[in-house]
Amino acid sequence: MKLSTIARTNIFVGIILILGFCLLSGIYCASFYADSMERLQFDITNKTNEIYAKIVPDFERAIKTSAEMSKEPFLLSYLSADEIYNIPNFKEAILKYLNGYFKYNNFDGVFLIIEKTMDYYSQDGYVDNILKNKKQHLWHDRSLAIEDDYDINIDYDKSTLANNEVSLFVNYKIRDWSGNVLGIIGVCIHLDDKIAELVKLEKNMQLSLTFVDAAGTIQLSSSDTALSKINFFSSSGNEIFADKLNELKNDYNKSNNELIKFNNNETDKFVIIKYLPNLSWFLVVESYMGDFYQKIKKNIITSAIIILAVLILVILFISNIIYKSESKAKKILEDQMRYFHDATRHMFNNIYEIDITNNCFARDSRLRQFVQISDMKNISYTESLQMLAQKAIKKEYQDDFIKTLSCKNIDIEFKKGTDHIGFECPVLVGDDYQWLKFDAYIFAVDSDKSIHMYLYCKNIDYEVKIMEEARIDDLTQCLNRGATAQCINEALEKNGDKQYIFFIMDIDNFKQANDTFGHGFGDYCLQKFSEGIRREFRKDDIIGRIGGDEFVVFLPYPSKAWARKKAEELVRTLDMYCQQEAARLHISASIGVAFYPEDGRNMTTLYRNADAALYSVKANGKNNYQFYAEASVCSLNSSIQVGQG
Repeated sequence: MKLSTIARTNIFVGIILILGFCLLSGIYCASFYADSMERLQFDITNKTNEIYAKIVPDFERAIKTSAEMSKEPFLLSYLSADEIYNIPNFKEAILKYLNGYFKYNNFDGVFLIIEKTMDYYSQDGYVDNILKNKKQHLWHDRSLAIEDDYDINIDYDKSTLANNEVSLFVNYKIRDWSGNVLGIIGVCIHLDDKIAELVKLEKNMQLSLTFVDAAGTIQLSSSDTALSKINFFSSSGNEIFADKLNELKNDYNKSNNELIKFNNNETDKFVIIKYLPNLSWFLVVESYMGDFYQKIKKNIITSAIIILAVLILVILFISNIIYKSESKAKKILEDQMRYFHDATRHMFNNIYEIDITNNCFARDSRLRQFVQISDMKNISYTESLQMLAQKAIKKEYQDDFIKTLSCKNIDIEFKKGTDHIGFECPVLVGDDYQWLKFDAYIFAVDSDKSIHMYLYCKNIDYEVKIMEEARIDDLTQCLNRGATAQCINEALEKNGDKQYIFFIMDIDNFKQANDTFGHGFGDYCLQKFSEGIRREFRKDDIIGRIGGDEFVVFLPYPSKAWARKKAEELVRTLDMYCQQEAARLHISASIGVAFYPEDGRNMTTLYRNADAALYSVKANGKNNYQFYAEASVCSLNSSIQVGQG
């Protein structure tokens, strides 16, 4: 009967878990694929923008510079002359002009063709008459034939101007006021470094990179395909690109959209195409998806194995629970713990004995009231400590809690001669955090040469709250003077490598509140003023009232610009009217600011320098702020002026 019950239980639990596994696996696979695909697209999009930033800006700069040269008044006036060669020093002026652009813009070449004479000039001088050079004549005629003001030509024949390197030429038309072409001017950029950069990017990013024009002709790539002017669309599986390029160009004309993304199922690649309107080119970035699918498949299989293993463990665990009954042993242990607890509960909430050497509990006392796990027989002390930290200790104290009470630290401290370690932190008790004190008393056990520890846990929440209340100013709910100084000194001692800002502020004409409306209204003004300060800062920033109507704030800051903006916001926030029944008074703040470490390395110096800045504000009309360094400069200038007077 017992075996039958176990069998039925395992079958029922197994069916439920298998169904749940199938459902969760389906949801997980769909979610994992979508998330992975989204991350892949995001990654390749970022890489596409990175490729664009490394390769294209120099080309676009060449176009911009060529456009500037084509509209140069000096050039237009020279080329519009009836008899060009009658102009005094014509060639010298042209060469000086080209050479100036060549040196200033750091291009690899600058050239000019004069339509009247068909002469070809570079920055180095007169090159040739293009009527005598068939190759130059061809690209010259092609540039004149197009409607656009410029075209781009990539020379793979390694001409003289290109310094025998693969180069890009920008050919920009020079027009007179009537639109007639007077010449062609442009620049040359060597591409060998760009091609090497493409090879490097393809290798590092594991992508295929190609620059093509609207007709699909490969203009630039890491291979020799561009040299042969191969059509990108003609490759197997790339027929879809012609439509995609037209679609992207139309989208750009309508909405300035420069990117299109799609899966090319024919080649098993994910593709991003970026339109380069200034070049009339397209950057085609392709990522092979085979590795991506293999990775997804591997992750899904691994997850399935883990879930199946968990399923088996759960079934075995259930069987073990049914087969083994330890109620009698547990009852004895629980009675012992209850007796031990009752004997010491007037002093401590809980006491645990831990075998540090073997990383286990010496008794069945495994922090159970915190971690709430019923069967912890095989859980080590370290695991219990980590579980307690994660489930019950306030987040900012978790790492220090684990480090202080770890087996490694206890062992090190005991070998140093330390027999007691204490740690205080907020612990989740019910729905609220309460302060608990953990006292560890370390001792050696001679019988097995091991190190043991008694861990005492005591609730000190009431004492901590009493101490905290003693640090708070009752009227404004800010830290009092002593607590403020203590907190600032502790922050500097603990994190002295950070940048800190020290604000000191008081209420302008506060004496008028007390003298005119009485001290009750003065207290009300102090409360409103302190509320305004707290609204401007975070809960963890140090805010204190250090006397009368004087307040300070101390916190880390990211930049001087942030500090100036925060000071301006404070001035605006603290410029207010206080009204209580018939009493109404306008108040504002004078604020002095000092920075750690440049304006002081301790509380005393920071206070003195910020206070000096505050009095500078008072002397200059109040209701403002002043940085100490700026106040010092103003004071020095005033002294110099007085001395000169």
